[in-house]
Amino acid sequence: MLKNILRMREFGVFDDYTKPVAIQDFSDRNIIYGWNYSGKTTISRLFGMLESKQLHSDFQDVQFNVSDHGGASISENTVSACGKVVRVFNTDFIANNLEWNGQSFLPICKQLRSW
Repeated sequence: MLKNILRMREFGVFDDYTKPVAIQDFSDRNIIYGWNYSGKTTISRLFGMLESKQLHSDFQDVQFNVSDHGGASISENTVSACGKVVRVFNTDFIANNLEWNGQSFLPICKQLRSW
């Protein structure tokens, strides 16, 4: 299970983020909320990179370090070998999986079963 985000650089509003001591570790399921333009989608894209096992096309120069409860870490250099199961429901998921103009799509319930 993922424990925390230790570092993010060159990543949207997170130009140079280092985890403060007071930030709690993640749980099994996490909800990220906050003000508009505070970085919620950017953080979800970090998790999306762990899910897809590749860097996001908008953030090819990103640097990050995510730790797990076993003491291992995942970075931009090791994301392709990430063995964690991560699922993200964000604006990218909606854009990639839902069509609003009457075309066919894979229902969300089928998407969620794969989670």
